[in-house]
Amino acid sequence: MRYGSVCSGIEAASKAWEPIGWKPAWFSEIEPFPSAVLAQHWPEVSNLGDMTKIADAVRAGDVEAPDVLVGGTPCQAFSIAGLREGLSDDRGQLTLSYVELANAIDAKRRERGETEAIIVWENVPGVLSSKDNAFGCFLAGLAGESSELQPAGGKWTHAGCVSGPERVIAWRVLDAQFFGVAQQRRRVFVVASARKGFDPAEILFEQDVGSGSTEANNVGVERRSSTVDNCTLYRFRRTDSYIDDGVSSTLSARDYKDRRELVVMADNRVRTLTPLEYERLQGFPDGHTLIQYGEKLADDAPRYKAIGNSMAVPVMRWIGERIAAALPAEKLSGDYGGSKTPPDQRDLWRTPPALFASLNDEFCFQLDAAAAPHNALCRKFITADQNTLETLWADYLNVPGYVWLNPPYSDITPFVKKASAESRNQIGTVMLVPADTSVGWFREAIETASEVRFITAGRLAFINPVTGKPVSGNNKGSMLIIWHPYPRTHCHFATVERDELMTFGAKLLARREAA
Repeated sequence: MRYGSVCSGIEAASKAWEPIGWKPAWFSEIEPFPSAVLAQHWPEVSNLGDMTKIADAVRAGDVEAPDVLVGGTPCQAFSIAGLREGLSDDRGQLTLSYVELANAIDAKRRERGETEAIIVWENVPGVLSSKDNAFGCFLAGLAGESSELQPAGGKWTHAGCVSGPERVIAWRVLDAQFFGVAQQRRRVFVVASARKGFDPAEILFEQDVGSGSTEANNVGVERRSSTVDNCTLYRFRRTDSYIDDGVSSTLSARDYKDRRELVVMADNRVRTLTPLEYERLQGFPDGHTLIQYGEKLADDAPRYKAIGNSMAVPVMRWIGERIAAALPAEKLSGDYGGSKTPPDQRDLWRTPPALFASLNDEFCFQLDAAAAPHNALCRKFITADQNTLETLWADYLNVPGYVWLNPPYSDITPFVKKASAESRNQIGTVMLVPADTSVGWFREAIETASEVRFITAGRLAFINPVTGKPVSGNNKGSMLIIWHPYPRTHCHFATVERDELMTFGAKLLARREAA
């Protein structure tokens, strides 16, 4: 599963979902210090910045349409601290931009024949009672209704579910103190999706009372973790007093100005909590925000603010684990699980003609080793019925020579083995595959291949096998694995820009058309 994160902050979602194997496709954060934290911990992930521009980029295919969209749009517009300006506040309008982005992602995924995304959203409970019915507007946007939804009984309850033309939506208020951290932090979480067979209510509502992670199910159950040894947490109350119940008050972004959370040490000395203790109260690893910021280590103030603005990691992990458990296991015959295209179409996507033309100018391909009569890129080709894995390629070309191979992505490994074997017969192969270095076939390929070229600065728009039209927004980048028809010394790694390849290929095609 790959997810896009908006209002990313210091990425509680990423720390929560790393253990279940989910990967970030992109982040969206504009604040300087959280952006620096993202760059420190996830340097390979793009930070797209302004979230209001992402929907158009997704529609254009310049930004990946991921499996999951997660984020907590600014809560100030919905909270008492934000004067309850609601959707009239610019920050509240980001909530509507979030809906627009969710719709753009689903539209692109449908265009590519993929299942719709799963939406995860977090906010303060105050959103349920804002004077402008902001939550009803948000629900209506996600559900696809033309007018805002109204709560039964005059106010939104702390848990519920609605269904509309676009999506099914469930919401629930969860408190972090019942998920393993010593912080009283109540937040409303929304899970929504248009996927068939996926029920958001099953994610947020447990059926087996007594085994879940809810407040009602955990009364009397000690699940909290201390912040430091030999200390007692005192929680601030509205009466300007403190209570010793082992739980801190809710951490907030304003704490860098007014830290009222206290810890009484064993020798009765009173002090404020440290940024390290704030990280622990949110479930982050120690030192997550202690980064090089400018020419020195980050000051405490931006750390307090970023941690207070974030989500509780254990709550997000619980939600992610329940989503993962609810998804059907997809059985693949190979070790590449990146495609959500229907199985009958998954292996039929065609190579962009301009890309092939550019590479053909370099390698002079004699054979398309995995093709059909209607989409073969060379005069000589091997069909599925002929089984390229069992066919001698030397019967189709003059040796030494090169073969073009865009293999079925559902099972790449045997094609890697085939290309490796044919290279010993002075037959070179240029293979177009997903840019995934974590899979077994990549490790096997670089043991015998001469070169790996990563196609950078954009993703390829493959040709839809049904419509015959290019479809942008490919979920992964691409790379070329090259076996030369002569002995190798090592595997060389290089990059080539997508637009450079495509522009050169388009010129070649235009010249051919004009001839």
